[in-house]
Amino acid sequence: MDEDVNAFKLCAFCGRSGGDICDYRMWQKTDAKDKPIDDYMIVCRDDACRKKIDDDPMLFIDVPWGAGGPGKFMLLCGDCPYRAGFVCKHPALKANGGSGLEVKFSQMIPGMFLCGSHGCQALPPPAVSCVGNTREMLDVSMSRP
Repeated sequence: MDEDVNAFKLCAFCGRSGGDICDYRMWQKTDAKDKPIDDYMIVCRDDACRKKIDDDPMLFIDVPWGAGGPGKFMLLCGDCPYRAGFVCKHPALKANGGSGLEVKFSQMIPGMFLCGSHGCQALPPPAVSCVGNTREMLDVSMSRP
């Protein structure tokens, strides 16, 4: 994955880049037994690229924009200078030996579900701010599916 701060807007299949973050989705790869592994890819919403995901014998897990984890929150980490690929390199992150990095989540309506070709899953509240990323808190009201 390109370590450019805009890498969440770069399709792994067709190379499309730029535009709105809503034009892309993050997919987590799995092993031969369909267990999630720490390997991710960004794919645009083009029908031909989505077909490549659907046609691949490997199971890919759709990662909602607000979910993921440090370095993988598409809405929050996209422009963070501490993100390298899908990894958070902030020194305060516990995984990096720090004391902890505070991430705040939006208050969502409980019981919301996201349904797609692989069934339904509870929709996690999106991450909206991180002490390590100096941007202002995200306005999640303008995000679209």
